[in-house]
Amino acid sequence: MALLLSLWRNLTMALWYNEQWRAYYISKPGDWWAALKGDGAPFPAGWYFLERLSASLFGSTELVLRMTTALFLPITCVLLLLLARRWMPLAAAVVVAVVGGLTGTLVSFAVQLSEYQIDAAAVVAILLFHDIAADQDQGNWRSVSIYLSYAGIALACVFSTPAVFVAAPVLLLDAIRAARARSIGPRIVSAAGAGVIALLHLGLFVVPQNALTKSDYWDPQFMPHHGIGTQIAFVWDGLRGFVTGTFTGSDSPYLPELLSPRWSWIPSVVLGVLLCAGMVVAARAERGRTLLAAIGGSLGLTLIASYLRYWPFGFVRTNFYLIPLLILLAGIGAASAARLLLRRIAVLRRRASAVSARPVVTVAFVVLLALVTTGVGLSATYEVGSYEQLRDSGTPNGYGYAIGRRCSR
Repeated sequence: MALLLSLWRNLTMALWYNEQWRAYYISKPGDWWAALKGDGAPFPAGWYFLERLSASLFGSTELVLRMTTALFLPITCVLLLLLARRWMPLAAAVVVAVVGGLTGTLVSFAVQLSEYQIDAAAVVAILLFHDIAADQDQGNWRSVSIYLSYAGIALACVFSTPAVFVAAPVLLLDAIRAARARSIGPRIVSAAGAGVIALLHLGLFVVPQNALTKSDYWDPQFMPHHGIGTQIAFVWDGLRGFVTGTFTGSDSPYLPELLSPRWSWIPSVVLGVLLCAGMVVAARAERGRTLLAAIGGSLGLTLIASYLRYWPFGFVRTNFYLIPLLILLAGIGAASAARLLLRRIAVLRRRASAVSARPVVTVAFVVLLALVTTGVGLSATYEVGSYEQLRDSGTPNGYGYAIGRRCSR
């Protein structure tokens, strides 16, 4: 919330190009469904009607439209903290929540009228709800927690379009595990119900908004249909972007260079190493394999969707929802490495009882918090500068501002 207050100026500025057309569709009276079918990017039903409701209650102003999305920034941090806490001590989980929730690449969109912050909250909620359901008695048909958890997964898919890319492999994994156990319990029934709701939302509300398939805007992020070498390079470039661009913004033309090119390779290398370590550690536990299936399955499904021209692939804003999950995976690797290091130190000194992880975690927290805060500050400065440049120079490149304090209906 403190971060949102520090970015208050962004929340109250006039809407820019992408925000303008979203506000137009959200505020459009009459036959809004016919209008949505010509929309350049699909709206999820939950977010669309939440924005319409808030605009009806509090007015269709820049602050109201943006705040509905911005409130999901602290929600994402809290959900990520709860999820990370299942893997590591509280102090380390706080670090993961801060880094995963407040990276500059994601925060820059949290204060805009966009769905990307909600997407991040939704996918973290899916894994958290799934973990909660896994902790319950799988044979107890009266377990309310199981039903509520999968209802939460279904709700997340209704509020976020790409959430289905994460939910699908997770629910499929439930079906595989149930088949191996040769048992049908409340969990698999609830998972099936959540899957049906997600598919209905996708088929009835999202897919009909297919103007994106006829546009050439995302062509560079659609998988080419010819040339195996070209396709391999396309996949590699898309995957690499998540490692080299998450903390630097260097792989997205619409984000600033958060670090000097001279030093930007350092966080990229660190993130890559920690991700590899996290994959090794996560693969040893059932919930870790679920996390890996969610990330890997999501990447695979977005790749297929890009081949069909339904969804872009790679490190672009529509896929920033994966950032918190990748930071969690890296945090798992970092926590495991820290534990091994501390044990080694304890053995060498023969003072295992006197070794504490708190000083190490505290120092790491301060350093990481400073890095992330710097990234957020630079990102916020860039966003403010972009808005002011557009406002002061008219409508460069066709990007303009809405006139007045209310969005045009």
